[in-house]
Amino acid sequence: VHSQNGYNYSHHEPENEVIAATETEPDDAQIQEWIENSRDAANAGNAVEAITFVANLIEKYPTIAELRYHYAMLLAHHTDNLSEGINQLQALLEFKPDDEAGLFLL
Repeated sequence: VHSQNGYNYSHHEPENEVIAATETEPDDAQIQEWIENSRDAANAGNAVEAITFVANLIEKYPTIAELRYHYAMLLAHHTDNLSEGINQLQALLEFKPDDEAGLFLL
């Protein structure tokens, strides 16, 4: 682990490096990469890790609708916790009331 510009970087934990290195809101490409990586992990049998990863991203970036939507979908497909998925969609609609995907799922 070494430090650069006040951030700690680890070459052994790339997902932590991405989160630690991101100071401002991520761009669409970064969000899509996170979503694809977590979807792939969940489909490979690592649903708990994928859900935890996305939950941590939502904590850091609570207004990114795509992350909340994806989190709700992960919960619906990989757990029995549908109420939390619904909560995420309702939170998404609080700050983006015209989100078609969120409206459709509710």
